[in-house]
Amino acid sequence: ASEMDKYAKGKLTADIDMQGIGMLPIGHNRGENAEHIFAGVLDGQGHALSNVYIDDARIPSGDYAEPATLFYELQNATVKNFKLTGEMYTSHQFSGPITRWMSGKSTIDNVEIDVAFHLAPNLAGDTSSGGVIGRNGSANSLINNCLVKTHLIGDGAEDGVGPYWYVGGVAGWADASLQIKNTL
Repeated sequence: ASEMDKYAKGKLTADIDMQGIGMLPIGHNRGENAEHIFAGVLDGQGHALSNVYIDDARIPSGDYAEPATLFYELQNATVKNFKLTGEMYTSHQFSGPITRWMSGKSTIDNVEIDVAFHLAPNLAGDTSSGGVIGRNGSANSLINNCLVKTHLIGDGAEDGVGPYWYVGGVAGWADASLQIKNTL
């Protein structure tokens, strides 16, 4: 998202099938004033975003690591009322199907996640990957009424030495207490 559209408000008006279409994370942006933050609202209105395919090996590298995730970062954002299905491949730490990083007063509400999430071996550092988000940085964030059927897939390092696997059913890591309510 750029400075001008990071506060966007969007609604899904129908199911979207992404079969055969690779995508970049929302917030993947380059340029002089690039921002990687989504601070708006996405209301799925009960629709599905299905067959999403994100492979970070296909994402152009630059100043920021680009993990496979739907939103690069949520900050004071609301994401709600949809189903996400698909497959994601990541070789970066801080990753999850909805976002790599969640902060401020962000809310993920009434989202069903059914994604095969592949963690590459030999990650630098720790994985900090979760079934919804990679990392939470704010005590004001909330994950509410979500159904998490994410399949976290990885077999550790090929050399048997690392990485550190910080993996959680909802969040991989929380710097501050994350509120999780009515979520399976």
